[in-house]
Amino acid sequence: MNDVSSIAQSSLNALTTKLEVSANNIANSATEGFRSSQVNLAARQDGGVDATVATTDEQVNISREAVEMLSTVNGFKANLQVLKADKEMTKSLLDIIS
Repeated sequence: MNDVSSIAQSSLNALTTKLEVSANNIANSATEGFRSSQVNLAARQDGGVDATVATTDEQVNISREAVEMLSTVNGFKANLQVLKADKEMTKSLLDIIS
């Protein structure tokens, strides 16, 4: 899996996991005894991204979660631009061939 769209898709999947974890942390921030979770991203050798979720010993920090969510939104935007550029390049190549 080393084509551009597959790499961007794996990143979008990992970012979705980050957003889900942040939402869960925020939703449960007032729950007694709840500990926040965090997402660790790791690059694959084939060019993709893996996301693993780990529970921490920390309470939820709403400010940190807000920053994480903003960062995640920027990641979504960047990867969608990659998909758009890949689509446009493929279209241009097909126009040249035909």
